[in-house]
Amino acid sequence: GKLRERNMFLIPLDRHGQWCRFHHLVGEYFRERGHTRHPKLARDALVAGARWLYEHDFAEEAIDLALRAQAWESAAQWIADNAVSINHQKGYLRTNLNWMNALPREWVDRHPVIRSSYAYALAFFSERQGVLEQINLMRERRDQLQTSDPGHAQIAEMDCSIEHLEMLHLSLSDHHIDAQARAEHWLERWPDAAANLRGDVWNILAWAAKSSGEIDIGLRATEQARCCAREGAETYYYVLVWSHALRALLLMKRGDYRAAREAAREGLQLVQEHTGKNPFLSGMCRSVLGCIAYEFGDREALAEHVDYCLNLPDDFGQADFMILRYLAQARMLFLRGDSENAVETLLQGQAVGRNHGLHRVTLSLAAEQCAWLCRLGRIDSAREIAQQHGIAADMQSAPESDPLLADKSYRAGSRIYLREAPEQAAQALSKAIAYCARREFAHRQAELLLAQACAHKHAGNRKEAETSLKQALVLGGRYGYFQMFLDEADELGELLTAIEFDDAQKAQLRVWSKSFPNARCRSSSVLIQT
Repeated sequence: GKLRERNMFLIPLDRHGQWCRFHHLVGEYFRERGHTRHPKLARDALVAGARWLYEHDFAEEAIDLALRAQAWESAAQWIADNAVSINHQKGYLRTNLNWMNALPREWVDRHPVIRSSYAYALAFFSERQGVLEQINLMRERRDQLQTSDPGHAQIAEMDCSIEHLEMLHLSLSDHHIDAQARAEHWLERWPDAAANLRGDVWNILAWAAKSSGEIDIGLRATEQARCCAREGAETYYYVLVWSHALRALLLMKRGDYRAAREAAREGLQLVQEHTGKNPFLSGMCRSVLGCIAYEFGDREALAEHVDYCLNLPDDFGQADFMILRYLAQARMLFLRGDSENAVETLLQGQAVGRNHGLHRVTLSLAAEQCAWLCRLGRIDSAREIAQQHGIAADMQSAPESDPLLADKSYRAGSRIYLREAPEQAAQALSKAIAYCARREFAHRQAELLLAQACAHKHAGNRKEAETSLKQALVLGGRYGYFQMFLDEADELGELLTAIEFDDAQKAQLRVWSKSFPNARCRSSSVLIQT
């Protein structure tokens, strides 16, 4: 009290003077002096402080002190009691990793939830080998229990957790084959599993459905995940925000960017209000919002989300969020006319994908690079990139047995082919456009229609080019797509002056165009005058 009154060596931490800390130099002096001269007293003080903090609901600070004091029994029990909260309610995955790295293995083995929570955190940071090691250790421990005590209650708990972690590992490794069936089987086998685990598995099912294009199934799964997240007295905000981000991805794939933006904004609001603005959860939502801001022509929002995501580690999150993060950053640079740094950003993202074994990240960003090189007139460079990644530049060899590679061949390889064999390219694109129309992938359909319009133009088929462009514009009017047309303005802007719309289409396009009053482009001004 006297030190505080005389304002000596103490720094207040609140307005009421209840909490304070030593000046860092004084604190370091006392710590060093205590550990050197009176190690037992120093340890006892740490343990006493840890217990006081834990009794007053400062669990994280208490655990940190217990680990410093090597009070393993208390630390292990407290970590076990708080591991689910740290991961699933707060999303403090790094905190869990740090605790686990400081706790001896023999204490971890006493509490299966500690190892499973550690593996959970590792999975989101692309530590695939580490996840498998933890799963194997859990399986060893489970087999030991089965041998020594076949009726032990932890056996079923560990079986449930191991299967949950295996699915999480596969989904975050971007292996979607059979993921949906495995998730459905797990949910059927473990109907009474903890709500946080069921929420995770519903999110995994949603991701798997997105990967296979089953949008409605995925959306229903995100609804189930949200129900699980709110099922108990405490809300599992990590599960909840993840479900919002996945819902946004599903809606983006469907082409409903407005609804996707709303889902991502809701997720971001939850992060800001309930998780201490957790940077990793924010990054999930902002990576989505950045790409949507680009398509809607909102440069200010685009810059905000890109700047935030620049500070995120490259090893965090699902492949989808990595892809969107690099796409938004590169596209912002292209908008600013900085094509060299934009291409370099895409190359950096491809390297991240290779380093983490995420083929879809590498291929998707290579396809984006190929498309932009074509827009810049660097066709030979685009062809070289396509060949390196197996993207079919001739459209005839698009591998239908590999849906991902076929998709990139249609969306990127076609831009090379339309300059060499435009009529064949336009014809080949018709198949992909029809597929997108059947699946209601509106944004992808509009993108391919623009490529087809370019192909028809290069073939000298002006009427067909206008028809494809008109169909794309109608989709743009319906869903608010904007930037995709500006990206092709140099190639297709002149065609806009000759297109004739009926009255309903004119009204729709006028509303769409006036939604972007700051856009300065020949194509947008033509639409506003229609």
